Amino acid sequence: MIRLVVLCGWGGVGSASRFLFEELGEHLLPRHRHLVTAVINVLGCFLVAFTLRSGLNLIGNGLLAHPSAYTIDTYLASGFCGGFTTFSAAIAIPQQIWVQGRRLEAFLTTVTTPLLAVGAFCLGLVVSGH
Repeated sequence: MIRLVVLCGWGGVGSASRFLFEELGEHLLPRHRHLVTAVINVLGCFLVAFTLRSGLNLIGNGLLAHPSAYTIDTYLASGFCGGFTTFSAAIAIPQQIWVQGRRLEAFLTTVTTPLLAVGAFCLGLVVSGH
């Protein structure tokens, strides 16, 4: 049960981080919120790969005491990045700008976000050095 609570805590931190990024993006780029959402999803994919491959395993190294076999990378990848990324918004927001008549922008965002996310994931694997 404690693993679920910790995972939910990390997910909450990820969701709050996404919210803050989106609010900042809404303020700085009011007509381009979809780009902020795309950047968040691409960054999240990079973080998942980097976290899982970097060997952070702080719990296993004795830096954090916890009674389960879960490692910090599990909580960061599944919890934080799960809350931080939002592929539902990656579809919903382009749909909103499609309705506004900005069809090319909506189409390009919808098509390029998954491609960039996969690229970021691969980059995270390479940068992590493993």
